[in-house]
Amino acid sequence: MKNVVIITSTSPRHVAFVDTLVSKVKIRVSLVLAIDKKTHDENFIRSENKFFKEKRFPKGLQIITSKGSNPFSTRTKELLNNLEPEIGFVFGGPLLPKNIIDIPKRGFVNLHTGLVQHHRGVDSPYWAIHEERPETIGATLHYINTSIDTGDIIMQSQTKDLTADDTPEDIFMKTCITGFDLLQEKGYHIMMGMVDPKPILNKGKLYQIKDMSPKIMKEIREKTPKIIGNYINGNYSRSL
Repeated sequence: MKNVVIITSTSPRHVAFVDTLVSKVKIRVSLVLAIDKKTHDENFIRSENKFFKEKRFPKGLQIITSKGSNPFSTRTKELLNNLEPEIGFVFGGPLLPKNIIDIPKRGFVNLHTGLVQHHRGVDSPYWAIHEERPETIGATLHYINTSIDTGDIIMQSQTKDLTADDTPEDIFMKTCITGFDLLQEKGYHIMMGMVDPKPILNKGKLYQIKDMSPKIMKEIREKTPKIIGNYINGNYSRSL
């Protein structure tokens, strides 16, 4: 198998992403570029540790950790180019410039914790709750292009096993797991070029970090039990 690269972060959920590709999909990874991103949100940290605390990067990987605002230094670009990767996988990394996107022969595949025809950018599960559209909570595997979450779609799934006791953060983590399940199902086919990606027909609304505020997050937290309770009782559509 040709070289494979991963661009992700150092948080527990991102470590679980790498572990899924290496341990479950059995992909031989040549390089992991891990961006060191920290969060100080105690609710988020508590939920992430509940789901992913025990995860560790698989042994034997070449891992480069970047702490700067620009992870794509000249050295990193040269290293990626010299590897001549066949394909790359991304989860939780920064926006990729075109000269990075173009390095793998078959491009980069991104795991997005949202359904891209409904929500793009960040915090998609939260915005689905805020808009009272729980049926749009889910994950997408798609190829990366120069726009945000608009590349051809490989596979999608709504988030399963939600409960009325889930916090918004728990729902986010379960959506990550939904994405990991997609990788297990489609990872081999992606590697073998045996997928039939479809163009996104309707681009979802783009949300950025600046769009979330403490007030909005408080509203989301307050309405989550009712919205998710109604959803699992069949009071919302379950179609994509």
